[in-house]
This record gives sequence, C-alpha cells and structure tokens, in this order.
Amino acid sequence: MAHNQLTDNGIPPNTFNVSGLVELDLSFNQLERIPPVSQTLEHLYLQANHIKEFTLGSFCDVVDVMNFSKLRTLRLEGNEISIGDVPSESALCLRLANTIDV
Repeated sequence: MAHNQLTDNGIPPNTFNVSGLVELDLSFNQLERIPPVSQTLEHLYLQANHIKEFTLGSFCDVVDVMNFSKLRTLRLEGNEISIGDVPSESALCLRLANTIDV
C-alpha cells in the first residue's frame, strides 16, 4: 500500500487491526497519524509520510506488563517526529521491537 497518496481520512478505522496481518508497508503516503494496528503485526513501514506524533495507543490498547505488541520493526524516518517524541512507555508496549527508526 506504499506510494498510494493515502490520507488518514481515506482509511476507515481499524482497517489494519487484523490479527493475521504480519507486515504492513504504508510508506510514502500522506498519513498524519500512526493508524491502529493489530498487536500481532511484526513489521510496520511508515517512512516518508507526514506523521506529527508518536501514538502508543496505535500499538497497545493498555500499556502494562501483560499487554504488548509483537512489533519487531517500526520505520518512521522522513516524518515530522524525532526520537524525543517516542514516549518512555514504549519500552513496555514495544518490548519485542529490535528496530525503531525515527
């Protein structure tokens, strides 16, 4: 779904919150928010969009020790956020991530 000029308004809520989805490439679109995704998603590519904030709720409904995402790769380069925008709670929610590029 990369390079499709997708916007936040053009994607119905929970479109990507599908338990069987393992990899999702939404890079090079017009997104301003991180869409909610399934906690079983392992690879998410969102580089070169217009994302302005890191929304932990897109990955975990509740942030605690028992509730975490299976995300291993998160690519956010080329957006309007920096590493300082990633909340410290992400260490709990995204504990399996071995790559988070901002």
